[in-house]
Parts: sequence; C-alpha cells; structure tokens
Amino acid sequence: MEGLLKYCDYTTTPILSLAVLITGDDPAEELVQTVAINYALAGVLRSVAFHAKSRQRFLPDDLLQKYGQSGGQLYELKLKENFPELIQEAAQSYVWGLKPENKFLRATSRLADIYMKSLKKRRYDVLDMRIQSPAFKELRLLWS
Repeated sequence: MEGLLKYCDYTTTPILSLAVLITGDDPAEELVQTVAINYALAGVLRSVAFHAKSRQRFLPDDLLQKYGQSGGQLYELKLKENFPELIQEAAQSYVWGLKPENKFLRATSRLADIYMKSLKKRRYDVLDMRIQSPAFKELRLLWS
C-alpha cells in the first residue's frame, strides 16, 4: 500500500498545492497532502475497472496476492468473490474527517468523501457503475 499512497501523493499533492496558492492561501498551512492522497486514492479505487480494461492497474501486487487475484484476472474483469474485501482493505488508508480552511481544498476533500461513501455503500464493488456518479453529488458539494 505504501507504493500506492506515494503514487497518490506524488501525482496529486503538487496540483492541489498550486491550486491553494492560486486561491491566495499558503499550502504549508493547509492539509494539502492528506486531501491529495485521499482524493487520488478515491479516484484510483473508483477506476479499477476502467484501468483494468486498458490493462493498467494501480493496486499493489502484495494486496492482489493476499486475496488470490492475478493481474490477468483483473484485466479480464474476472474478479474473485473476495475482491471487494481487497478494495475495502485499500480504502482503510483513507483519512476521514478533514476540515481544510481553504474553500477549494474543502470542496476537494468533500468530493473525495462522497466518492468513498459511495464505494462503501456499494460494498466496495468496483464493477457497480453507480460508484461513478453518486446520487446528488453536486447538491452535496454545495452544502459542504
């Protein structure tokens, strides 16, 4: 999981740091890294099926092996019955309850929360397309 979390950090933290700067705040005084990792992790977990179709995967090998899932099975979307447990374990790295001061960061954090709650509600079934567009996402973002 460490490699996946580093990927999430390295690909998203710089972008969110820049966004915080653009909005006039200091990234050093915000929860930029944690929000970035959460947002990227939610995205990676939601897009497992999409990436698998193009023969890409971001899930760690040791996690796949632990649940008896091979890359080939994943690419063909022949997921084992316990695959949702694998996704649930990966989702345990998500940090809940963040309250950034910056409006953009707060909205990003809220969006990640919505995506993770949707994944949890669907019992971590990455093949359930309802995880791609949670109900009333836009309204829920407005109330954050």
